Amino acid sequence: MKQKCKYCDGKGHEIISVERCSECKGTGKSKSVDLMALSEKNLDSFLSEGSSCQRCNGKGEIVSTNKCEYCEGKGTFFYCDKCKTPIFKENVEENLCQNCKSKQSVHFLDDSCTLEEVEVGKLYHGKVNSLPPFGAFIDLNSRIRGLVHTSNIDHPLEENSNVVVLVKEIKQNGNMDLIPKKIETYNKIEVEKTLPLVKSSELEQFIGKHVRVEGEIIQIKQTAGPTIFTVSDEDGLISGAAFVRAGERAYEDILSDMVVSA
Repeated sequence: MKQKCKYCDGKGHEIISVERCSECKGTGKSKSVDLMALSEKNLDSFLSEGSSCQRCNGKGEIVSTNKCEYCEGKGTFFYCDKCKTPIFKENVEENLCQNCKSKQSVHFLDDSCTLEEVEVGKLYHGKVNSLPPFGAFIDLNSRIRGLVHTSNIDHPLEENSNVVVLVKEIKQNGNMDLIPKKIETYNKIEVEKTLPLVKSSELEQFIGKHVRVEGEIIQIKQTAGPTIFTVSDEDGLISGAAFVRAGERAYEDILSDMVVSA
């Protein structure tokens, strides 16, 4: 992100001294001028205003400056796109400071994200959902889950613990092969998906698509399987199911009478 240098106020230099021009004695006007060397335009200006002193460019003073050491005379500098630290080189790759350039980027998926936002070869933040004998199921958000096979587990994993994983493969059926990575410091990249807001009366038009609805929770029913939420908007009622484990309450922080967006 480019900004005006605050040290030189965007001028690219700092003023060292200001002295009265010795040539024009501070008047800014030249004492003599070669009329033959003036163009017609400059001659008209000379006759009406006089000739500017060439030494001080008509300012009447000589200003001595030094190039601003912070912006290197450019008048602008950049913030690192990740940590917002000032960087003073215009040709910095992707506007990243050296510290952030050396870090890997880990993507945090919002609950609105689907497999469309997941890319093979990138790192993602996840949570260990369960540990079956053949590996570990990792949730990248509430709707995206992948598998770390036992052959790729090189350090202990615990249920509900946070983990960074590399997406190795996304199969045609949507299954993902993940590899856990030990990374302590990284650049956090938040990923969100903008979904269209629709009313309950319009839902039939969006069957098979991801949309967003807003309304008030009027009923929460726990079944032997999923948790059933009934949401009321201005057009009617919407029923939705959320599943964690059979008979286990999903989204415990959501209560009746709350206004939600889902």
